[in-house]
Amino acid sequence: MLVARVAESQRWRWVLAAIVIGGLALRLAHLMAYSLTPEFAADRPPSDEFLYRHVAWSLYHEGPWATPAIGWVSSPTYVAFLLACQALADDTVWLPRILQCLLAVPQLILLFGIARTLFGLRAGLYCAGLAALYGPLVFYDALLLKASLGLTLFILTIWAALHAVRWRQRAAVHAGIGIAAALSVLSLSASSITLPVFAAWFWLRDRARPAPGAWTATIAFVLGAALLLAPFALRDRFAPDGQQVFARGAGIHVYLGNHPGATGTYTRLEGIRANSMGHVVEARQVAEARTGRTLSPQEVSDFWMTEGLRFWRESPADALELLGRKAWLFLRAAEIPNGEDFHRVRESSLPLKTAVAGWWLVLPLALVGLVAVRRREAGFGLLVALLVVVSVAVCLVFVTGRYRLPAVPMLLVLAGAGAGWLHDAWATRRWPALLVALAALIVLTGLLSL
Repeated sequence: MLVARVAESQRWRWVLAAIVIGGLALRLAHLMAYSLTPEFAADRPPSDEFLYRHVAWSLYHEGPWATPAIGWVSSPTYVAFLLACQALADDTVWLPRILQCLLAVPQLILLFGIARTLFGLRAGLYCAGLAALYGPLVFYDALLLKASLGLTLFILTIWAALHAVRWRQRAAVHAGIGIAAALSVLSLSASSITLPVFAAWFWLRDRARPAPGAWTATIAFVLGAALLLAPFALRDRFAPDGQQVFARGAGIHVYLGNHPGATGTYTRLEGIRANSMGHVVEARQVAEARTGRTLSPQEVSDFWMTEGLRFWRESPADALELLGRKAWLFLRAAEIPNGEDFHRVRESSLPLKTAVAGWWLVLPLALVGLVAVRRREAGFGLLVALLVVVSVAVCLVFVTGRYRLPAVPMLLVLAGAGAGWLHDAWATRRWPALLVALAALIVLTGLLSL
């Protein structure tokens, strides 16, 4: 009953503050524990952490064309973030990680705001609490990877999209949302699939307005996103060979998850190193050997994309079976490694063990929120559409714990709604509905842990 009284009073601000402070403290404590491991220095090639550090150092000390490594990483925003840390403090080990932990503050507040807008105050508090204790979020905040910054920008985009109708200067506001979405894409390329979802939702939301008002928000959003994305696309399109910046890895990643030897998660390819360098250097060498001509980075990506699609054309039954396997891997509680290993690091970090919330809990609670909660605000459709599009996109490529992270913000919001519904069912003594929901939670949790 304490939560009910808190939610009905103004004391919820203190509860939210406690959740945010606790989440930040947990992340900083894990960072200290992780600093005692050999991996913390990120000085062992060819890990992605090492590559990002190396690119930032090279850009600062030698200029953009001094190393080919700039063509091996895929996140301009994260490189700029590390470059700023290099310039400000000559440090790309501690400072970026501390700043990433601090990003938990806006993450938790924004997730609270999204859940509160869609499902009410209690759902917002539960959502923030689950996010504060969500183990993989704590884990990735301590790594020199683009996930933490990219997720923060993605969550900001969702929050702004839901609240945009409340602000004046609609065109400027939606252009700003487009810029935020573009920054998210430049940080976390997997979120690029969500750009059409935001654009379509703005149009559906405003379609009843008299013309041209129905298109104002959508056009402003697209222009805002293009303002940042177009220069990178044009620079790589017309740059001389060898001077393209940032990896074009869509094609090779599609093939990694769609070929006769694919397992549903990452699989090693013969003749190609299992790291970012291999996905650029050897992937190009193999593609050029098979085609018998020199290829640009875009042509290399197109080659591997075509090879992946050929698997679907020539072996549709095997491809569908593989898709089902990937869907099961996506739903399972295990965080599949992709270089970094959540479960191994967790064994040596007591704070990470304390972050008890995980996929095993959030996904079943999200299903309760999706099915049981009757409140349906206008933005509910956007949330579900983003979740579906991101989930399908991951399953069409291959599944790892890091790749399914973009689905986590939507699941946390729905899980907050589910936890709030369970709380209400308990408080109002709806015992049959509560027992059915709890039984479903137990069964689902057990299945996902297999």
